[in-house]
Amino acid sequence: MIGKILFQRKVVKMKKDGNEWKFSGWSQRSQKCSLSPCISQCQVGKFCESHAPREILLLQDIGATPPILALLNPYPTATPYTDSKIRQKLGNCGIKKTRGGKEVIGGSEIRNQSVLLYEYVVKKRTDEEETFLKIIGRWPYQNDNNKVHDSVYLAVSLMVMIKGGATLLNSRILFFTGDAVWVKSFLNGNGVTFNKGEEVENVSVNPPGVSGEINRSLPYVYLGRNDNGEFYTGVQNQITQSVSGAKSPYHVLMKAETGMDHFEDDEDMTIFQSPIPKLLRNVVSHNQRSKFSTEKEEEFSKMEIAAKKYETLVHVALKIAEIVGQTYKGAFVKGVPKQMTHFNGAIDVVDLKAVYAFMFETSLVISEVSQLEKGLDEKVVINVINVVIN
Repeated sequence: MIGKILFQRKVVKMKKDGNEWKFSGWSQRSQKCSLSPCISQCQVGKFCESHAPREILLLQDIGATPPILALLNPYPTATPYTDSKIRQKLGNCGIKKTRGGKEVIGGSEIRNQSVLLYEYVVKKRTDEEETFLKIIGRWPYQNDNNKVHDSVYLAVSLMVMIKGGATLLNSRILFFTGDAVWVKSFLNGNGVTFNKGEEVENVSVNPPGVSGEINRSLPYVYLGRNDNGEFYTGVQNQITQSVSGAKSPYHVLMKAETGMDHFEDDEDMTIFQSPIPKLLRNVVSHNQRSKFSTEKEEEFSKMEIAAKKYETLVHVALKIAEIVGQTYKGAFVKGVPKQMTHFNGAIDVVDLKAVYAFMFETSLVISEVSQLEKGLDEKVVINVINVVIN
């Protein structure tokens, strides 16, 4: 017996009312999204939630020294956000409320975007210290354009890590759809410039972040690269809290998608491991981290943090390489990773130049930059550049 699959086509009846299309005969759905191809109902002004106007906001706690900054991408709104509306959102963080007969904790929108900002506001309230967060920069966009989102987050993160002098309350920085031209323009406008230097002859086969014997049971950073200019980096160790020795599924997937699965032992290219403390010198892959003593766990965690910071350093080198049009074996450099961790004070220019030279066999010329500082109005001195991203 051959079965039949029936497909039902949904018919949406609409009528023209002046210059606007409206739903016909549908209760509580009087107007469709103003974006022509979209038939979703209006939820924010004249747009559906996906196509409504949005903003990336750069916030500063005006009273904090050194400056405390945070990037926030609040829910769509028909009108631009004000300082008071943002402070109202932040004021709900950590506050218990009853909703639908259940107790909930306010501030989920903030917590989901930046747990560091959420925790900062809650801690300040707990310590009975005042916060006065103010919008010091905004980047509007529409049509669910994540290219704007990723570009702004990457640009501000790079600026803060390279210039220093401020804390950014964001950790997970997505940049898969970031626009290199916009990022370069933003950084240049804030006194951060990069240029490719001369080719480096006789590049050392020893990575600058490796100074002794490697124990792959402990945290280390590995590098993959191929002749097509594709690079990947990640943190690995064979002692984990859950699955032993497992690299992220994302690494395996992206190796296949980019052709990096044709590498020969690419994950064996260790480019960083911090000096191994005495307590961990005898650790092997079958050891269980859950059975570590408190002292061993502390040492292991220090190595893990150091590895993650170096991973971020490599991510920064990769993004700079893309921005300046760096090539490797005749192909333009392309970083495979989609995100990085922001670390305040993570960038050491000497280390950045060293890892750049090792990875691309080219020197990096970087301008001397001044630290971020407050102006007379107590706001951080920053040039908010609005570049149209298509």
